[in-house]
Order: sequence, then C-alpha cells, then structure tokens
Amino acid sequence: MQHGNVLIPSKKGLFLYKNTFQQESLLRSDASYKLIYALNGPIHYHLSQRVEKLKVNQFIMVDPFTPHQQLFVEKQKFLIEINPSFLKDVNESFGVEPIDIAFAAVIQLNPMITKWIELVIEMMTLEEDHQQPMFRLFLENSYTQLAILLLKHTIHTNNHQLPTEHYQTVAPAIYKVTSSLREAYQSPWSLNDMAAIIDWDIYHFSHYFKEIVGVSPYSWLQIYRLQRSLFSLKQNDTTILDTALNAGFSSIAVYNRLFKRVYGISPRTFRNNFTK
Repeated sequence: MQHGNVLIPSKKGLFLYKNTFQQESLLRSDASYKLIYALNGPIHYHLSQRVEKLKVNQFIMVDPFTPHQQLFVEKQKFLIEINPSFLKDVNESFGVEPIDIAFAAVIQLNPMITKWIELVIEMMTLEEDHQQPMFRLFLENSYTQLAILLLKHTIHTNNHQLPTEHYQTVAPAIYKVTSSLREAYQSPWSLNDMAAIIDWDIYHFSHYFKEIVGVSPYSWLQIYRLQRSLFSLKQNDTTILDTALNAGFSSIAVYNRLFKRVYGISPRTFRNNFTK
C-alpha cells in the first residue's frame, strides 16, 4: 500500500514518512536524536565528512547537533526524531549514570528495531487518517518501546558490548564467530582466523557476515574493541595508550582515528567530558 506523506510531532519525538521529497542541498543539524532507516530501498547520507550508504533494513543514529545531509533516497523516506530529555529519562530509569548518550555513527542492522518499525508501518496502514487520536496515541506510547530498544540493542557510549543474542536464531554461524571474537577480542585476529571458526572460505564468510551484520567482520571486531575500551576511559585510572593496547588495538593512532570516526571526538575529550 502506498501511503501519503505523514508528519506527526509529539513531546517525545517526531515521526516522518514521505513518498515525495527533495534532496537536501546543505548540511543541517537538529536538537534531537535521529533514527534514519532504509525502509524499502537504499539511502545515502553525508555524515561526519563521509558518505554512509544504507541498504534495506539498515539504519544509522545521528546525535543532536551533528551535521548531516540526505543525498539519495530510492523510495520512501523514513525517520524518527527522539527528544534527548525523553531518552535520558528512559535511560535513567534503568538505574545507570545520568549522562547524555552518544550513539555510534556506524551503519547498524538489528531485527528488534526492524520489528518495531514494521509494527508502526502496519498500524499506519490500518489507520487511513493518520492524524486521528488513535494512531497518535499508539505512536506516542510506542516511543518508550523504541527508546528501550535503542538503549539495549544499538551501539552507544553506555553500551560496552555489541548486541549479538539475536544471531543465535537468525544466523547461528555468525553468533558462533562473534562469540569467539568477544571471548578473545584482544587477540590479533585475521580474516582467515575468523572464517576458520565455522570452516568457511574467507570470501563467502566475509560476504555473509556483512550481509547479516551490516559491517565487515574486522570492522565489527574493531567497534567491539572500541566499546570495551569505554569502561576504562570512564574510570580515568589508565592512560589512553594503555586503554587502546589493552583493548586489542595495534596502536594509539588507530584507536584515536576510529574513536573520532565513530563518536566525533577524541578519546581524551570523551574522558574529560565524562569525568568533569
């Protein structure tokens, strides 16, 4: 079913679905978090001095006041804006430290997020008038579900792991590999080592891993190492060099470069912001 353009703002966030739109000519930034999701076709965004190309069901999170620019959308444009104060309230309800969350600027793929979006789209299909109170109430209550899913199943500064539980059923081979990588993430893994865990050739392994996970096996490992290093950075009792090496990075230069690419700031700035 072809929906018309739908724009529904609320105190918790904003829902946007468009069939007709113009490409953005300039970088922009907003005071909200953004979930940018490739619904029925690829989308391209300019983000942090690079272009991210999302395939169907992949998404990327954009933090408040982060410059970004939509370059290409093949079919429908779909995004959710989330009020930072609302997300912070949900996060604090888990009993964790009351700090602002920074999401990793990397392409992600998670079936829990996909299921939430499919439910919202299905509800939108059933409700012909999307401005009616019933759909608005459904959407307003659904934001809390989405916030919990984002906090639990995506990559951000409060999540020192990477979500892998869902691979147990959808891709057992990937789950076996990621479990081994997690157990020995500090080791100098090669692509051959990873493929050998499930006795696959490296070409088919690498292609399948990226199709299921959204990034290459080595990129996943590096991001996992980065997430594990966050705890050490927050403690402020280890040098940044030791933090990088203890997490399995080959050098502090590699660590600094990846950290800046994923979170937009240096590890030192992150530490200073967290411990000030």
